Amino acid sequence: MHSREPTAKGRPGRAPQLVVVGAARGRRLDHLPLRPPRFLRFTTHSIAPRPRSDSTPMAPTRRSETAPRRSSRVTDLEKAQQSAASKAASAAAAKAKKEAAALAREAAKASKQTKKAVNRNVVRPAAKKVAKAAGVDPKDNNKKAAPAPRKPPTDRSKPRAPAKKPAAAAPAKKTANKAAASANKADTKPSAGKTQVGGVVPDMTLRDEDDKEVSLKSLYDAAPLVIFSYPKADTPGCTTQACLYRDSVNEGAFAAVGYTVVGLSRDKPMAQNKWKTKHTLGYTLLSDPEGELLGQLGQTADKKRCHWVIEKGGKLLEAKHGVKPADDAKNALEFIKSLVTAKKDE
Repeated sequence: MHSREPTAKGRPGRAPQLVVVGAARGRRLDHLPLRPPRFLRFTTHSIAPRPRSDSTPMAPTRRSETAPRRSSRVTDLEKAQQSAASKAASAAAAKAKKEAAALAREAAKASKQTKKAVNRNVVRPAAKKVAKAAGVDPKDNNKKAAPAPRKPPTDRSKPRAPAKKPAAAAPAKKTANKAAASANKADTKPSAGKTQVGGVVPDMTLRDEDDKEVSLKSLYDAAPLVIFSYPKADTPGCTTQACLYRDSVNEGAFAAVGYTVVGLSRDKPMAQNKWKTKHTLGYTLLSDPEGELLGQLGQTADKKRCHWVIEKGGKLLEAKHGVKPADDAKNALEFIKSLVTAKKDE
């Protein structure tokens, strides 16, 4: 009885074969990649590559033969050569620097010796000849001047007398202070050409807090005015001043004597409107950014807080410069009441 031979795993079957199955069946395996799968690697040598179109067989190549060399790598020999070259260059530069310094020292020394030789052989003989011709002995000029005699030492055992103060110093200081005070007073007064007390304020067109044009003449033709000025809207001192005028207006103090209150500053209408709304100021605020009316009424840089009392028709009755915020409204009202009382007495 015929029996089958055992296989490699001990089972009955065919004997193991060492050829590729595909090749055994007559198939072409040259279409496979150069690196076949792992189960076919042991038979790669038996697979012939596909011939090229020009029927020239393609020879097997290696990675080391076709791969380009890496130029960024520098061998130890090249590094040593570069280091030696840099050291030689630095040594040559240092040597050249030392030589240049030595040459500069020698040149300076030669120049100094040349100057000495010229002074000794040329300048001095020429000076002696000139002095001899002029009848002057050059040796007299070379002699040193005799030192000044020293003062005798002071006796510190004796008490010192008190130093007397100059009598004219104090009066001079007082006179200077008086002159400065008078100069300051003269600066605060309105200069010539501006409206003085008793004069008529000229008409000017300004803008109120609503950015509408307002004629000054239309205001003082309608009723007497109290115009107060302030440096800047919505600041502590100016707010105190404006709120005190507001309280007097709300109480009817100015209306009782027939006067209208108007605020005046260099602020823009928008800032005036915001300030008026914030503190509910019940009177007109005029904007004078160019300072035309303020300058006409005599406001100065150091006296920006003022008030003016203008009667009906535009006549200036009072001009107060450099007023205090807390007392301004009260003082203006008292002055107006005094005018009303004087008219009644007449």
